[in-house]
Order: sequence, then structure tokens, then C-alpha cells
Amino acid sequence: TARDLRYPMLRLARQDGGFRIYEHLGARPRLRGVASARITRDDPERMAFEAEGPGRLLLADPWYPGWEVVVSPSFVGADLQVRPLLKVSGLFRAVDLPEGHVTGEFVYRPASLRAGLLLCLGGLVVMSSVGAALLSRPRMANGKL
Repeated sequence: TARDLRYPMLRLARQDGGFRIYEHLGARPRLRGVASARITRDDPERMAFEAEGPGRLLLADPWYPGWEVVVSPSFVGADLQVRPLLKVSGLFRAVDLPEGHVTGEFVYRPASLRAGLLLCLGGLVVMSSVGAALLSRPRMANGKL
């Protein structure tokens, strides 16, 4: 904001030129529900985390179709596991974690993207086939074959 805000739950985090950025002191963490959790990577299509299970890890980001969650328990020989993505309170994303230290990722892979890629590839195959058929036909010279 360009103006100074004076509220007990806000603290000025930084000021850049004429703009002020405030931190809400009462805000809850984005990851919660287990003993400890931290975000290790935060991109628009991918959010990686480390956590201590067992328990339900809640991510305070909106649930939306296309999100998947993959976890990897830290014990030796553990494989990546695609876990069910849960909708909490009709709004947030969550996953049930196994016992122990876990690393994982929420990844956005919408079905519409896969369908679009398949349709695009299908169209490319059809257009290539039509082009090859047209180029391989005998050509007519002066109206005669």
C-alpha cells in the first residue's frame, strides 16, 4: 500500500519506494497439521515440502482439479508414492502422511493439458498424412496424367 497502516496485527516488513509491504502477525502458516513441516520449493505449478509424519498435512492453498501429491518416506528402500489429494473444508488441499520424515510435492498436472497435447499430436499426424498423400499423387501435366 502507498499509505501507512497502523493496526496492532500488522508489522511493516519492508518499504520499496512509495510502497509499503506489511506482515500479518496473526497469520497461520501455509503448511500445518503435523509436528513440523516446511516448504522447500514454491513455484506456481509445484510446491515441495518436508514434514514429520504421521498425520494430515494441510496446505492452505485452494483445492483445484489437476493437483496431485507425491510423497517419499525417508526410510531406505522407500519408493515415491502418489497419495490421494484430500479436499478439506471444501477449500484446501491436504494429504495423509506416513510415519517418519517425509519429502513430497504438490504438482499441478491438469487433465485438460494432457487432452490438449493428445489432440494437438493427433492433428499433427492427420495433417502430415494428408500432406504426404497429396505430395505422393501423380501430377497432371497439361490436364493429362
